[in-house]
Amino acid sequence: MTDLGEPIHPALPWVRRVHALDEARHARMFAARARELGCEVDLGAADAEDLHQVLGEVRFLAFVVLAERRGEREFRVHRRAIARAGDARSDRVLGAVLADEARH
Repeated sequence: MTDLGEPIHPALPWVRRVHALDEARHARMFAARARELGCEVDLGAADAEDLHQVLGEVRFLAFVVLAERRGEREFRVHRRAIARAGDARSDRVLGAVLADEARH
């Protein structure tokens, strides 16, 4: 946000909301797969708005971009390991998430 409390671009609140919905969907996808594999899962709650308020618009966006890049790298490593293990279902889940991440 600017010093006046306005977004640095009018579309950013909408973009943040769409991105948050994508990330929540990814969490549900991973949780569903973990349950299929017999794991107990508690997604808990996350509130990026608190972090947004603490960091402000520009620092929050920088945080998100860096976290997305790191996450994508880590997902690619996990996907290679899963492929070697022959877990086609988990590979498809990670592939779908990576396709979404490429859009971000």
